[in-house]
This record gives sequence, structure tokens and C-alpha cells, in this order.
Amino acid sequence: MRKILFAATMLLAWGLPCRAQTYVRDLTGIAFYRDSVAYREPLCGGLNAPMQQFADIDADGDLDLFIFDSDFYAERYFFRNTGDSASPEFSLEPDGGLAGVEFSFWFRFVDYDADGTGKRRCH
Repeated sequence: MRKILFAATMLLAWGLPCRAQTYVRDLTGIAFYRDSVAYREPLCGGLNAPMQQFADIDADGDLDLFIFDSDFYAERYFFRNTGDSASPEFSLEPDGGLAGVEFSFWFRFVDYDADGTGKRRCH
């Protein structure tokens, strides 16, 4: 009887991991409200040691927001200003913007040639 019970338990345990589902991160799938006002990016993640800078990275005349969280996992977030300079509206861009650029402990955007065109480099 014990052998049958053990075999049934092993078969059940073997089948459980095979039913894993793929994970898809959807930042806009669930609506969150406070005082009947919907949050725009409620699930974009938490910050532990944030450093932020506003910079017009796309040279459209308004400031975009970069946030770098240097605490342990080194996360970066790029919020593109889809509004204008008078009434900004920020939306989270995938992959933290600036694909291929890595930050270690800090960052700073600088217009090296001082032409104000948005051709910026980061340290």
C-alpha cells in the first residue's frame, strides 16, 4: 500500500511543474483608482534608492523623466513626456529607454556640444 501511495504521489508531483504558464507583464491590465481618478502606471514597480533627472532626450521641446534605482538590481525607468512643457504627461517606455546603455551607480545627461538639439550622452 505504501508503494502505491508513494508512486501516486510521485506521479502527481511530476505532473505539476509541466503545467507552468508563460508570464507576460502587462502594466495597464488592471485599472487602479483613487477618488475616481485612474492611475496611469500603477504597476511600473517600486523604487528603493531612486535618482532622477529631467532631460529633453528626444529634442521635442519638453522634458522627459529618467529614474535610476541604484539599489541592488540597478533598475532604470524612462518616462517619455507625451504632453508638452506647459502640461506634461508621462508614459513609461519599455526597456527603460536607451537600449544598450548601462548605469552602475549614477547617471547624468549632458549636452556635450551645447547646441541644445537633444543629442545627449550619459555618464
